[in-house]
This record gives sequence, C-alpha cells and structure tokens, in this order.
Amino acid sequence: MGKDSLFTLNYFVYEHSPIDYVLFDFTDSVKMFLKHKEVKMIEKIASGTIVTSLWNAMVNNKINPVVAVELSEIYAWTVDFLVYNPVIVLKLFIMKCT
Repeated sequence: MGKDSLFTLNYFVYEHSPIDYVLFDFTDSVKMFLKHKEVKMIEKIASGTIVTSLWNAMVNNKINPVVAVELSEIYAWTVDFLVYNPVIVLKLFIMKCT
C-alpha cells in the first residue's frame, strides 16, 4: 500500500461450492478465473451389525458417529434404526474429500 489512504480492491474470491471458486482480478483490467481446490479422495470400507442402535453399531465398529447421523437422515423414511432388528447388517463404502 502506498502513501494514499484509500484502499483499492485488487482481488475478490467467490466460493461457488466447497470445491469451485471464482477469482476476480481487478489489478490491471477486470479478469475472471474459474478455479478448483485440490481434492483428495479417501475411500474406507466399514461393516457391522445393528444390535441396539445405529449409533452404537458405529461406535462399536470404530466408525465416526457423524456417519450415523448422515445415514439416519438419508434413510429416515425407509429404515427404522431405533427398532431392534438383528438382520440389519451394515456394509459402508465411505468416500471423503479433503
């Protein structure tokens, strides 16, 4: 910043999605660039049987309990994870972006 007390906008970033963003460059003339964050995919396979609850099955099999919340939202109207049902066997394929 020079001796001038006015601040000048040089760059602006708009995050379109968790991966995609737009970079606006105002330094010389107005330029716009579509950019992508680097994504690393991590795949995990987990399995278990629901004996008492989905939450307990996740914890007992060392699966992040947040996955239980997400699964209960996905299957909210299809599967009742709170009712004892020894035939519910989990086999999860988890893909995580970092």
